[in-house]
Amino acid sequence: MVSRRDADLDRSRPVSIRARELDLSRAPGWATDGPLGVLEIAPRATVDLRGALAEVAVQPDVPQSASWMRRPTSYEAPAAYLTRLSSGMVESRMGVVVHPDAGFMPESIRRPLKMGKHGYMLDGTGELVFPERKVVTVDAPALHLALPFNRNYFHWMYEGLGRLLIARDFLPPEARIAVRLRPPSFRSETLAALGIAPDRIVELPARRLVRFSELYVPPYTVTRDWRLLPLVVHALRSFGASSPGGHGRLYVTREASSRHISNHAEVLGTLGRLGFAELATETLTVAEQIARFSRAEAVVGVHGAGLANAVFSAPGTLLVELQSPELYSAPAVSGPFGLGDRSHDVFWNVAAVANLRYVRVVCKPVTPGHRNSDIEVDCAHLEEVLRRWLRMR
Repeated sequence: MVSRRDADLDRSRPVSIRARELDLSRAPGWATDGPLGVLEIAPRATVDLRGALAEVAVQPDVPQSASWMRRPTSYEAPAAYLTRLSSGMVESRMGVVVHPDAGFMPESIRRPLKMGKHGYMLDGTGELVFPERKVVTVDAPALHLALPFNRNYFHWMYEGLGRLLIARDFLPPEARIAVRLRPPSFRSETLAALGIAPDRIVELPARRLVRFSELYVPPYTVTRDWRLLPLVVHALRSFGASSPGGHGRLYVTREASSRHISNHAEVLGTLGRLGFAELATETLTVAEQIARFSRAEAVVGVHGAGLANAVFSAPGTLLVELQSPELYSAPAVSGPFGLGDRSHDVFWNVAAVANLRYVRVVCKPVTPGHRNSDIEVDCAHLEEVLRRWLRMR
């Protein structure tokens, strides 16, 4: 929470800001005086996907489809820019960044479907109208990590911690870290591991416009179509450097509310015979998760945040992702802040940058037509795939 020492709450009537989109491609350089500066910290990069993909295995009773059999050869990761705004502001509910004179940053909009629900409007002139908010002023520079979904382990690791790792060398030494309220334990643990003292962390108060003397906005490390900046994968691997791999086989189970395996007991028995140990990542600290994944020779799990730790696995580790074909059914969101929906490729992208071997197993959905359907796994088919890639006798 922002302390009285650090913040001055404007107790007048709430304000509403109307701002045009800020075009960073025409923004001045880092050393330029004024309200805005932009620094390129990584150039565009081509990620080769061919070496990582070992197989797309479609289980029996799942119709063949070009959607999940598609095998792109590469993707283009955009250049990464760190942006500095003097007197920059963050709307704490959605994490959207704005400077009243320079404009709002479209790159900071990550949940377009929820914007209208929380009071945002895009008017006919192309301006974004922010909801009415009281203003909190923090007289210090800060790095913006107050993402609307960073209580999710995957998003915090790749888009919270990851953005901090690639931006921290360019920040002033007194810079604070701006995050959302009520931190999950993994967020606190990773910040502590970096030596960031609690008094450097600013938890943004709910439903406010929070203004900093300087606001640093790091690049988004997972693009709107779920492509990863190679820079963030390398940064996370350095953060999680641990033991050499090759000493264990992990079956990552899932305690979230969706995308479970309906015949979990059968799958657990099959994988147990093949030397896999069940791993519930939610029960472990981040350090324990990193240690287990860094020592694994093979990881099997359902699409979800539990596989985020594959980034810490040693080169050559086998990553087997169990997916529902319904993951491919959600259309992209149209409009100026639309999202391309390629989340089904995200762990293939991780594998490509981290030099893992990736196998996609498309399983039967329990609830056809539901994007987050549970799945039923054909264990005989899964065992056949694993034996082939683990070269078991």
